[in-house]
Amino acid sequence: MSEPHTKTRDFRPDPTSSRSLANNPAADEHPTAHPLPRRQQLRDKVRAERHSRVPREADQLIRFAQNWIPYGGPPPDEIMVQFGMTTARYLEALRQAIYLPDCDPSIARRIHTAYFARRSTR
Repeated sequence: MSEPHTKTRDFRPDPTSSRSLANNPAADEHPTAHPLPRRQQLRDKVRAERHSRVPREADQLIRFAQNWIPYGGPPPDEIMVQFGMTTARYLEALRQAIYLPDCDPSIARRIHTAYFARRSTR
């Protein structure tokens, strides 16, 4: 994913103002464009993530689970490295992720079959 272009604000003083930069000797040092404050950049990033269809953590869980389906699921140490949670917590979070309303039903069905249907019959 590429980093969004940094937004800038133009600084254009009023030439008719008595506080014009033309009379200020330090005006040459003043930049003509200011980057947006870090707080505003972070706010924009959070808004973009909030409006995504599936939350980022849920998306990571789903992708991880899909990659491990052919191997019968991930080993507990790999779950701990990737997400910092136990296998039981991982399965609980994965179950919640696949039941989100915006999760693709075919993916949810495949993960449910691979991870939860077999486990409940044991």
